Amino acid sequence: MYCRPDIEEFLDRDFETRRQHYDTNTTWDIWDAPELQEFLGLEGDPSRPFLMRPGSEGRMVFSLNMDGFNPYTNKESGKRATVGAIYLVCLNLPAGIRHDVVNMFLVGVIPGPHEPSKEQINHILRPLVDDLLQLWHYRYFLTSMAKYPLGRLIRGAVVPLICDLPATRQMSGFAGHSSNNFCSFCTQKSLEIDNLDHKTWKSRTQEEHRRIAEEWRDAASEDVRATLYASTGIRWSELLRLPYWDPTKFVTIDSMHGFFLRMFQ
Repeated sequence: MYCRPDIEEFLDRDFETRRQHYDTNTTWDIWDAPELQEFLGLEGDPSRPFLMRPGSEGRMVFSLNMDGFNPYTNKESGKRATVGAIYLVCLNLPAGIRHDVVNMFLVGVIPGPHEPSKEQINHILRPLVDDLLQLWHYRYFLTSMAKYPLGRLIRGAVVPLICDLPATRQMSGFAGHSSNNFCSFCTQKSLEIDNLDHKTWKSRTQEEHRRIAEEWRDAASEDVRATLYASTGIRWSELLRLPYWDPTKFVTIDSMHGFFLRMFQ
């Protein structure tokens, strides 16, 4: 992408100007979300968000996506199988072109014919997380590009996880939406699902989530894991190896299926 002059200009857009005019009451693009506006760099300096790049260093932010489809088409009498794809979308690009196929990164194919289990998904995510850790801690040096013929350092991060609800819970390590711990944002139980007073909902925290996920990962037996998972709805996800990734804020709501396809129930 950095070798394409038109795309390189978009990757280095002036996000600071957008941040200065940031309005918390108006949302036109994913960049109007506080999780991106306030996303910090490796230095952790609140006055220097991640996209305020030092010098000529390139900064890229991606969304992580996973979806499956039936390669035999969705017919009632047809074969039932699922092939999955894991891909990255570069959020630096304008909304009108960021989802063009030529601008998306296919990082993994899950051949099927069945969806991966919650244990298998971590093995699939591990190589991607290894690369993302390199991109965050040590950067990549690109040897030649349109604006920088002598090369340039690039640092990047994955922030939002954007999938349908089952895939989101599988990748992030949360229990399914039909479990007793049905919400990834608060600690409400299924018996409290009719409580619509959001002021009474106790929000999840990244610190507590990581503590429980690590306890699940380091459990002495599968029985201990099962008990912990049943009581908390949390297990280990490879995405938690990313030091900046916050499952309590970066897991998005599945608005497409929930509202546009009328599957809110």
